[in-house]
Amino acid sequence: MHIYFYYLIKSPYMQKSFNLAAKGAVVKNLNIDKVKEIFLPLPPLAEQKRIVEKIEEAFALLDEIEASQDQITSICILCF
Repeated sequence: MHIYFYYLIKSPYMQKSFNLAAKGAVVKNLNIDKVKEIFLPLPPLAEQKRIVEKIEEAFALLDEIEASQDQITSICILCF
């Protein structure tokens, strides 16, 4: 499931793994040999789908929270 890989690659776990594997003093380089050494958690497809559903539920909830915060901010601005 390609969306699982998208969320995996964007995850703090993978970003940290890539940063640790990258070499170079000024410009960090991440070559294919280093990428091959990184552990890639690959659960069964059904579990990947469940993980993606949970992530998307969390993002939807975050969107609702953000919209609520915007409404509260608008109300507070009108009060002053």
